Amino acid sequence: MSICYIDIVGRMKREQCRGHRHITSFHQRRGTRSRTVSLLREVKQMRRSCKYCGLTHDIGVICPKKPKPVCANTTNRHKSEAGDLRKTYKWTQMSLDIRERDKYLCRYCLTQGRITTQNLSVHHIVSIKENKKLWLDSRNLITLCDKCHDDAECGKIDRDLLKNLAATEPNIAPLGKAPKS
Repeated sequence: MSICYIDIVGRMKREQCRGHRHITSFHQRRGTRSRTVSLLREVKQMRRSCKYCGLTHDIGVICPKKPKPVCANTTNRHKSEAGDLRKTYKWTQMSLDIRERDKYLCRYCLTQGRITTQNLSVHHIVSIKENKKLWLDSRNLITLCDKCHDDAECGKIDRDLLKNLAATEPNIAPLGKAPKS
């Protein structure tokens, strides 16, 4: 149920309705049809404040200052056959195994001297689209944080580096001990 604002003898009145079809017959009986049509036009021309530029735009208009997606690959990542494969029990188990292997750390951040343990996901170095046979190969999987995952999807991180990282154990020393050289 929506609420209509109907002009009756110069006053606005709230009335429950099931859409705007009833308005035509309602207002034809009362002779107020033209006012209702203009009210409906005003509703269609409503504006909203924009969180990107601070101005107001008509509803449905996309602000030119709205940031574009960083990479085209990241927007449709889970809307494909590959997304369906990620919902399987095998993938869930493999994903947990890879995270455990990588000690729940972003492997790329670790090479940059950062320790990232939040917002982690398992990344396919060679995408499922490119080679479907590698979708459960542990040498093709690596744990990355969301930022590094997006960078890897866009090609900003070298695949060979990611393959080398996936082939080795993460090198992190326990607290108070120097790393092995």
